[in-house]
Amino acid sequence: DCDGLRDEDDRAFGDLVVSEVKSGASGWIELCNVTAGAIPVDGFVITWSTGEYTLPGYTLDATSCLALCERLTSECALKGSFAFGAGDESLVVTVDTLVLDSVTVEPSWTWGTWDVASLDGAQIDASLNDSRSAWCDTHGSPGATNPACP
Repeated sequence: DCDGLRDEDDRAFGDLVVSEVKSGASGWIELCNVTAGAIPVDGFVITWSTGEYTLPGYTLDATSCLALCERLTSECALKGSFAFGAGDESLVVTVDTLVLDSVTVEPSWTWGTWDVASLDGAQIDASLNDSRSAWCDTHGSPGATNPACP
């Protein structure tokens, strides 16, 4: 159709990428739309080892990022319960039965003082985010495009 949105049957692995994760009580997940079209994410599901969150009605613009946070702030578009444990989470983003991205944050991946893992801005890709070398130890930038790792 001609509404400028990605059609429901035109989704593929890697359309959305897990690009930032913060553990703890004030945690967040950041998802980036790497396609050239807006994606309505209503009904998409994020699962992790101790929980699940179904995204409400929201449209993620082309080549933009969305932060899902414990608390609403100017940086966070959606609120949800994301009480991750530090360094032991498998995150999977699905729509219907299609896996759009999955990443496992291994216990050996340490993040320093911030407990935030930010995917290198030059590597926002669902296949590349499975490697520790693609992630930076930063204070994070929920909802904003990630810079390259220092």
